[in-house]
Amino acid sequence: MNNVTTLPHPKAAAAKARSVQRQLERQGIKNAIATHGLHFHSVANYTFCYRVDRRNVVEISSAIRHPNDPQDFHMGRVVAIERFAAGNRMHLRMPPSFRSVRSFLNSTFNN
Repeated sequence: MNNVTTLPHPKAAAAKARSVQRQLERQGIKNAIATHGLHFHSVANYTFCYRVDRRNVVEISSAIRHPNDPQDFHMGRVVAIERFAAGNRMHLRMPPSFRSVRSFLNSTFNN
């Protein structure tokens, strides 16, 4: 009879821990969207977390991706929402010629 217990492979355990962490981050993002009315938009190397403050004033926080890093929208959302929650945001007045915040962000931050 063999009483040896098998432990999971270290990489499998690390992958499971990363998966649990990512699920917690997704729940946090969903909660912030539902309770605070936040939106996300990606333009080039930027990921924006924004909320319309008044009719043409937008509160924005951003995350910048290094050009050599792969595009990971989840990580950009996590960083942008952390900055938004910490108060690291700016207010931009959107000109009346733009119909949506996304078109304003595209024209402002697209290279």
